[in-house]
Amino acid sequence: MIRKIKQIAKKKLYAALGLRADISIPVQTVNPGDQAWYFAKGSLKPADIVYSLGLATNIEFDLNLICDSRVEVHGFDPTPDSVEWIQMQKLPPQFHHHPIAVAGHDGELEFALPSSPGHCARAVTTPRQLSPSIRVPCRRISTLMRELGHNRIDLLKMDIEGSEYDVIKDILSNRLDIPQIIVEFHHRFSGIGMRKTLDSVAALRQAGYQLFHISPWCEEYAFIKQ
Repeated sequence: MIRKIKQIAKKKLYAALGLRADISIPVQTVNPGDQAWYFAKGSLKPADIVYSLGLATNIEFDLNLICDSRVEVHGFDPTPDSVEWIQMQKLPPQFHHHPIAVAGHDGELEFALPSSPGHCARAVTTPRQLSPSIRVPCRRISTLMRELGHNRIDLLKMDIEGSEYDVIKDILSNRLDIPQIIVEFHHRFSGIGMRKTLDSVAALRQAGYQLFHISPWCEEYAFIKQ
């Protein structure tokens, strides 16, 4: 009950900031629960292309999406724990793993390693204290699409620990054909803040995207360009 009250209060606060759905359309998920990702119902068909950015050690959404809609999923995550875990899984041929980070530039990205088990390594997007880190290869979405021979991404899912803001800028500046974007915003991270999320949502709206779903804790957002 307290959990539900907190969610309602947070939604009202965020709505006052302009983070409310623009349209109401039927939605669906293939991984119900606290980590559910929602997308437009019936929007995917066999052989559609899905890019899934940020896998960690949970690809339930990706595998269920393949089973449900028979799409091709390209998953991107270069972090050591994720790469090792992915290599141990028995994966369908429609799932393609790329040990590459996705960013707003081509080159390398610094990842801070987790300080304790169960936490994710994440890209260093803000000034930080000294801690163990690694450098990993990174690509822009436009570069990856060209390298993989894709002129369209039917669904883009992003959970990339604060790098989403630069990726969204790159998508919009290159006018990439991505009709549906579902993203976890990380404004709760120190050094990021709500302004970055508000600016990203405003930029997506300006580019023709409509917000159609917000998760109960106001962290995952779904956009569609019809």
